Amino acid sequence: MLQQQQAGSSPLPGKQHAKRIDLESASTEVIVREAKLLEQKAEESMERVRKESEKVPLIMKDV
Repeated sequence: MLQQQQAGSSPLPGKQHAKRIDLESASTEVIVREAKLLEQKAEESMERVRKESEKVPLIMKDV
């Protein structure tokens, strides 16, 4: 489900709290904006996973 970011309340510093949007009543502009934000979050998460994956061989050497 797409989520809409709401300024103000933030669970983590620098992060914004997400709020669900109604896809039936939301404008195309809102849906596209939220899709782009979600894509950006997914890319950031994948980058963190890649960085952690690079550490695995180093950790396995120490085992």
